[in-house]
Formats: sequence, structure tokens, C-alpha cells
Amino acid sequence: MRFIILLACVAFLLPPNAAERRPLAERRPRTECRPLTEAAHPGAKLAKDFVDAAVSWNRMHLREFYEAQESRDRSIDADACVLLDAYAHIFSNRSSEVDDATLIAAGERLLAAQVSDALLIYLCGKTRELAGDPDGAHALYATAADSLYGTGLPACRSFFAQLRLLDKILATEPLDKEAADLAMDRIFAEFQRAWQAGEWESLPRQLIAQIIDVTPQHESVKAGWLERCATVARAHADTCAGATILGWVANEQGWMARGGGWGYTVTEEGGNVFQEKLAEAERELTRAWKLDQTIPIAPAIMIAVAMSSRTADNERTWFDRAVAVEFDNWLAYQKLTWSLYPRWGGSYRAMIAFGRECAETKRYDTEVPYVLPDTVLNVMNDAKQMERTQDLDPIFADATLWKDIDTVYADAIAYDQSKVAWLRSMQVGFAFRFHQIEAMRERYELLNGEVMFRALALLDVHFDEVKRLAVPVEGDF
Repeated sequence: MRFIILLACVAFLLPPNAAERRPLAERRPRTECRPLTEAAHPGAKLAKDFVDAAVSWNRMHLREFYEAQESRDRSIDADACVLLDAYAHIFSNRSSEVDDATLIAAGERLLAAQVSDALLIYLCGKTRELAGDPDGAHALYATAADSLYGTGLPACRSFFAQLRLLDKILATEPLDKEAADLAMDRIFAEFQRAWQAGEWESLPRQLIAQIIDVTPQHESVKAGWLERCATVARAHADTCAGATILGWVANEQGWMARGGGWGYTVTEEGGNVFQEKLAEAERELTRAWKLDQTIPIAPAIMIAVAMSSRTADNERTWFDRAVAVEFDNWLAYQKLTWSLYPRWGGSYRAMIAFGRECAETKRYDTEVPYVLPDTVLNVMNDAKQMERTQDLDPIFADATLWKDIDTVYADAIAYDQSKVAWLRSMQVGFAFRFHQIEAMRERYELLNGEVMFRALALLDVHFDEVKRLAVPVEGDF
């Protein structure tokens, strides 16, 4: 389920015949592209390399900062370091070796010791949330946010403490707009303070990713959030991070002006603002790329901008730039896959061709080869949504495509034995869909009864149907 795009969650859909309704000037011919296998070379930078750097960055602003405080209460060091080390990993999107029960217990001991360190109080809020106590977590977040705000402690941590308060406000109906605005003022005061202090200087990509990732989608506050983002970013417009954020904001504002309806529902004013904002996004994101070509976020976002307007370089060019920096950058693959849908002038054939290109890299230390089977799942979902299920017949009649997908799973099993049941179940489901019944029986037998029903469900395959075909009934010949 790596690169599957959940279409039901995408609001800005065009109608099934959108390719015919869009002016030809909006679509550029697709140009020659760099083979993806070139970007897959053994020395390619991967997402895990960024995660390694993020762990070091988070550790610097957690445990190393804590241990530098001479006045700290050393009697709580053991439990404090358990949380500080674990959350340096968790905040970097990497699993911690410490289990939830250990984290919760360490947090409770710190609270019982009446911990006064604001950073630790914030982490105890995380453990209370982990324990299923949202009210207790919010009370701790509020205490930490007040204690951290405007102090000498890492402003990047205060930024997140303030953000937790905004989460609570947005989750409460009716929305207290005044409280939300106040919370956002504090969030961006700390964001600016952290940026000005150089807390992200060693890892500017972390700054960009964090502000984008935490953007609230609540319609009553998103516009204000974007304006505040742009205000802070303008003070740093000469940096890649500043230009990237300005470009991202312009793209988001363009879509807000356009609206999330079908293409033919867009007003003239909304369409004009949309194009103006996308032109601004192209300028800023192109500038960001020129300022620093080691960060893949600007080219990844530009894929979406190029998909929606006439830009100097097309979607594939920007994709090639992103994956040259980080081969398995998920955002780049997601955006390019979306750009290949029929509604954007692509086709199911183009989507599958890209999936095959991903499979050919054979980089099973990443998620890239799985783009092929996941693309077929995307095509299935899109065809059903757009009432084009007849387009699936030639796809599932393609024995060569079946073999390519089966090879992905076979190679994945050879690479990693820890996920055999899931991967083999996917083989069974695809074999059923492609009418490869003998192959389905063989892979079903290898599962020894460990069929994962969720894998079959992704392909709209019922276990009973598989079992009926895979297990001969006594007396059958």
C-alpha cells in the first residue's frame, strides 16, 4: 500500500472527459526523460539518509540540549533519557526500539516525581496521548506551551507545543476562531524565532517539511495559516527554504481560489487567481531549486504545478530532478503518478508504463518497485470511480503485466522474508484478477493457510472464491 493514492480523498477532480475540455495550450507534449534506472544507482541518496540526519537533528534539540542544562534534576536522568532518545526517533518518522509500555511507564514516573522541565512535560504529554488519555495529554501540552513560549529553550519545540494547543481548538465544535488565531500567532512567533536562531540551519529540509506537514486543513483557519507562513518566509526569501515555502503557499492559495469542484464549475475569477498563483509558485519553486539542488521538496511540488498549468519544464523533468536528489522521494512518485491519470491528459497505459519503469529498478531496499502493483490498484479504483470498468478488461488480459507484477513480489520475498505472508497473499490476489488460476493455486499452497484477507480485499477478491478455485473438492477431476 506504498504509493496508492486514495482518490476519494482528492477533492480537485476533473470530470471523466476532462482531457477534451481542457484547452490544448494547457498541455505540453511529454518530452524525453531520464531513465529511472539511472537514478537507482548504488550510491543514490535515499529517504532513510534524510531520516538519519533528522534523528541527529532531533537528538541535538532533545537529549543534547537537556544534558547541557547544569541545573537539571539528575535523579530523573534515566527516565528522561528514555523519552528523549525515543522521541528523537519517533519525531523523525523512525520506529523507536523502546516499546509503548516502557515509554508510558517512564512518563508516569517523571510526572510522579513532579518534573518541572518544560521539554519533559511536553514529552509526558505525548506518553499520556499514547496511553489513551487525550485530556491529560492536553493539560500537559498547555503547561509546556506556556513554559516554553518565548524562553531560551529550543523554539522549535515550543512551536510544536503551541501546535498541540491549536489541534485541541480545531477539534472542538463550534470553532473558537479568536482562540485559533491567538494559537496561530504564537505558533508562528516561535517558528520565526527558531528560524532566526538558526535551529534548522544544519537541516533546512526539516524546516520545510515540518511546516508543510503540520498545516491544518480546517477551512476556517487554513487561509490565515498560509498568510502567516508567507510572512515568515518572506524574511528568509533569499534561502531555499524561504523560496520553497513561498512557492508551496502560492500553490495552495491557487487551489483554494479555484475550489475543489469539477473543472467546469470553476468561476472565471477563481480560474484567473488560480493561474496567477501557479505562475507565482513556479517562479518561487524554480528559484528554490536554483538556490539549493540538494533538497527534493521544491521539484516534487513543481510536478503538481506543472500538471495544472503551462510551465517551462514538464512534470517528468521535475520528477527526474527530485529523484536525482533522493531516489525514493515519496512525494515525487505520488505527484507524478497523479499527473499520469487520464483526467490530467495521461492514460492508464502511461500509468502502468511508469509502474514498470519503477519495477525495473529492482531497488527492494526502497518502496519503488511496488509502484507497479500499486499503480494497477490505482487504475482499478479510478476505473470504478469514473465508470470505466471496461478499460480493465485488456489490462487483466495482459499476461506479461501479470508476470511483471508477480516478479515484483517474488523478488521482494527473496529480499525480505519478514513479510512473506502479505507478499504471497498479494500474489494470490493478483493471480486471481489476471485469471492465472494455476499460478494462484501454487502461491496459495505456499501460504499454508496464512492468507491475509486484507491483501485480497484490496483487489476486490473474496477468499471464498480463491479457496473454491485453489482447493479441489473431493470427486473433482
